Amino acid sequence: MSLVFSAIHTIFVGCVLKPRFTEVMNILQNRIKLFAIFVYASLLTSCNDGNVAVSFYYWKSVASADALQKTTLSDNDVKRLYVRYFDVKVNERNLPIPEAPLRGTSEIFNNLEIIRPEATGFGGLYFVNEMLSTHGLDIKGKTIAISGFGNVAWGAALKATELGGKVVTISGPDGYVYDADGISGEKIDLMLELRASGEDIVAPYVEKYPNAKFFAGKRPWEQKVDIALPCATQNELGEADARALVENGVQCVAEISNMGCTAEAVDFFLEHKVLFAPGKAVNAGGVATSGLEMTQNAMHLQWTEAEVDERLHQIMHNIHQQCVTHGTEKDGYINYVKGANVAGFMKVARAMIDQGVV
Repeated sequence: MSLVFSAIHTIFVGCVLKPRFTEVMNILQNRIKLFAIFVYASLLTSCNDGNVAVSFYYWKSVASADALQKTTLSDNDVKRLYVRYFDVKVNERNLPIPEAPLRGTSEIFNNLEIIRPEATGFGGLYFVNEMLSTHGLDIKGKTIAISGFGNVAWGAALKATELGGKVVTISGPDGYVYDADGISGEKIDLMLELRASGEDIVAPYVEKYPNAKFFAGKRPWEQKVDIALPCATQNELGEADARALVENGVQCVAEISNMGCTAEAVDFFLEHKVLFAPGKAVNAGGVATSGLEMTQNAMHLQWTEAEVDERLHQIMHNIHQQCVTHGTEKDGYINYVKGANVAGFMKVARAMIDQGVV
């Protein structure tokens, strides 16, 4: 740019001195040529022929690929696809809902890292697993009640199943589904189809899986389960629900939705020394993964899906550890609400001190 400004300056000075017009044009042309050569050389030298990872966005509704697309993936040694799982539209209640979800399977996904939007659900289950292991419990074989059937619930069901848990409920505005056989595999995929239908209901689940039961107008917290995970809306689990869960012997309750439990329900869990963790800690996975994406962009890095997942796992471990540090009471009970509040306050306070605010 300095070359361009220099050329303009030359024209200005030249006009004041009234040189011949052709001399001014010659000077300008030479300056522009030099600038063009400089830009071209910069582009050439900035290119790096080594270790360039090629990725593609897969924005189709059906998982399939023709011969040319398969050849392109192979020739470029593509290891990563950014997949469009569904579009978003607004329903008659002016609420955003998914539509046209990705359907079908294809060999094009074999041996590729598929970047998926499940960070909040995954992070939530990592936190729950930390809670259980800290108290000598194992998620394997545990029955799990999940509310909702959207993105968060879907991610939570995926990771819970992967860790060995047995998800037995999902819910919607119309009621909830109880599947004693467990919700896994293609049943989890059905959650996306139900969400994408635009009807905002879960009742059709039992049409495809008749062994399951649908309870209209009710919430899943009346079922006897080991773990309860609110994943849908604020205040979806009230004091009566908390009482029913405790009476049925629930071992762990964790908010993956924002403030999924009412204040009365939280107090009830704490009073009865139930393992309970608030959303401000449990559902930090989504924001944490956004931070990891910002780090990659700022530092021009490209982590694999496994690397991102490993970092997410470590972040949730650290959050849990801070809750334990600040929330452990004299009798050994871990008050995760207190721990999360104190940990959050300490983080802000230290940041203010580091910035010289106080």
